[in-house]
Amino acid sequence: MSSAAPAPSPIRVLVWGENVHEQVEPHVAKLYPQGMHTTIAEGIAENLGDNVVVSTTFVVPVKLSSNVTVSPAPDVVTLA
Repeated sequence: MSSAAPAPSPIRVLVWGENVHEQVEPHVAKLYPQGMHTTIAEGIAENLGDNVVVSTTFVVPVKLSSNVTVSPAPDVVTLA
């Protein structure tokens, strides 16, 4: 019988970006062609590897309220 503990579930992270500056500022669009939220998500995934599941979304304007539903529910929400 093995006494190894089960692997922990990966952390679920949602990177939520406004996606405004990338659309209206050419120099920002050049730096972040896929959006700042994508760059942030890639950095999180690169650093945490298999310990994280990262998803992105963008909404204009950003309005966080109790009416927002994300499934499956993330453990962490970060605004870009």
